[in-house]
Amino acid sequence: MHPSHLHALAALASLDVALVLLRNAQIAEASETAASGDFGTLQAWRPGTGIRVAREHGDVLLDAVIRHVSALVGPYAERGQRTDDTIRWLTAAALGDAHRHDQDPLDQLREHLPAMTPSTAASLARWVDEQDQAVRRLLGEPDDHQLWPGVACPSCDTAGALALRMSGPAEDRVVVCTVVRCLCTGEGCGCRMPVKASGWRHIWTLTAIRATLDS
Repeated sequence: MHPSHLHALAALASLDVALVLLRNAQIAEASETAASGDFGTLQAWRPGTGIRVAREHGDVLLDAVIRHVSALVGPYAERGQRTDDTIRWLTAAALGDAHRHDQDPLDQLREHLPAMTPSTAASLARWVDEQDQAVRRLLGEPDDHQLWPGVACPSCDTAGALALRMSGPAEDRVVVCTVVRCLCTGEGCGCRMPVKASGWRHIWTLTAIRATLDS
């Protein structure tokens, strides 16, 4: 599999985990808001009985309700909506006629990823990574990289630079080099990636990195 496809799969898996954490935060946020919300303040806007009073004060009450409900939308809910909108737009743009509105967008991207060109997969990875980082930044969560102390990168030979991306099923996880300038140079590169591609960030499946390190 091309490095860009592996990076995209890793990004999708990481966002999956981040969105679960975000949903849990949204539930906690909504519970706290409901418990502390002063719905009694709306009573001050409630009009008296009679058609005349209702006509005079109905808009004022409606404005108060709208302001109160708007205040209930916290940062976690807002981030969730923005990320959902972005991913749905990205899925529609990437898949075109193959896009299905009744299916989970992340599942659709995973399904169609193998047929994408490397450049499309790379663009997808960047967009998904951006959303993943935005969610994790808001939650105060680190990325899903677990460093391997003492293990040198097969390409740049930097000790401790390799990291296992912990999202997704164990058998599908990948290893990346965290040195920013550690890029594949093509066929002559010493990275030993199964698919060498000039200019792409180094990434290995677990099977590939084990074979590389054993040799």
